[in-house]
Amino acid sequence: MGSNGSPVLLTTDRHRKNSAARKKNIYVYPITPFLFQKGANNYILKLVDALNEEFTVVNKQTKLGIFDMLFKLPKTDILYFNWISDIADRRFGYLQIPVLLFILLFAKISNKKIAWFVHNDISHTRKNWFAKKLIRKMMMIFSDVTFSHSNELSLIKRMPQIKVFEHPVEEMPFIQQKSAPSYDVLIWGSVSPYKGVIEFAEFNAHSDKLNSHQILIAGKFSSQELYNQIEGYKKDNIKLINRVIEDDELNDLFAKSNYVLFCYRSASVLSSAALCKTLSYGKTIIGPNIGAFKELGKKGLVYTYNNFEELAALLDEFSVSREKIDQQLIKQYIQHTSWENFKNFLVTNLNETDKKIVPASTTSTANVYNSAI
Repeated sequence: MGSNGSPVLLTTDRHRKNSAARKKNIYVYPITPFLFQKGANNYILKLVDALNEEFTVVNKQTKLGIFDMLFKLPKTDILYFNWISDIADRRFGYLQIPVLLFILLFAKISNKKIAWFVHNDISHTRKNWFAKKLIRKMMMIFSDVTFSHSNELSLIKRMPQIKVFEHPVEEMPFIQQKSAPSYDVLIWGSVSPYKGVIEFAEFNAHSDKLNSHQILIAGKFSSQELYNQIEGYKKDNIKLINRVIEDDELNDLFAKSNYVLFCYRSASVLSSAALCKTLSYGKTIIGPNIGAFKELGKKGLVYTYNNFEELAALLDEFSVSREKIDQQLIKQYIQHTSWENFKNFLVTNLNETDKKIVPASTTSTANVYNSAI
């Protein structure tokens, strides 16, 4: 025993071998070929790297969807689901749903643990709505531990045991803004209907309240039709770039822009990888008063607005007296929502779902930022 009464960990070769032998196998859904494409969200890949430190991730990239999990079930101890409701929109989606039900039932019977990460409050689209609600209900019934990146998740009212850790943020060198920026506002990232860019462009087209602000919309549009719609609303104060923005170019655009704007309009949005990446570079963000933006706004980390009229007034105010978020506050937030802390949070809570696993030597970091400042 140590001087404080805690057990002293042995460091012999035998102990290390035994520790390695006790590593549990975990299946992380989904790992698809799309994740390895240029410009894809790297969240799952970073998650796999993090979990592999304490568990053994048994699956690799596949096009088989949930069917791949069937083949890995015998050697899997923990099933970890992300964006699982979206299988309804996938190829053979309605066939995958009963397969998912079988997997969940089999997991319960064979004492495998089920972890469910709820990334969106509801689906971004109403396509296959009934099927998505059915999957959500199934996960509510069968999951042993449920996670979210936001306390704004409406499901928390029905499942108060949901464990929350805000979306992890990478620590990056802060971008130094150019003395004479080219743009007042930068909107970047993949452009999809639920992100509200078309509504923003329409407001700009039918109002003169943003005429004095130079706006750049840069990112790969989800369809040519969406691009054409937004281009149809384009005025002289808006520039469009329809392609994946590489990191070097993104850094340059950050330096050339006063503010980064997010226009999400959907109630489904809880967190955003693009939001977290922007934070990691210390940029001043303006976002809608929903989901993670609302939470970060309360912490003084982003500026929020409730409608585009309010946004226009905010930008006019900033043009008179330039505003910038306290970068020390951003740095503190990044430290507490690091991927390392997120990994520790997951390991602690995943181990708690199986009392046979020796708990890792970590501290739960759910809501750690709130308790630290």
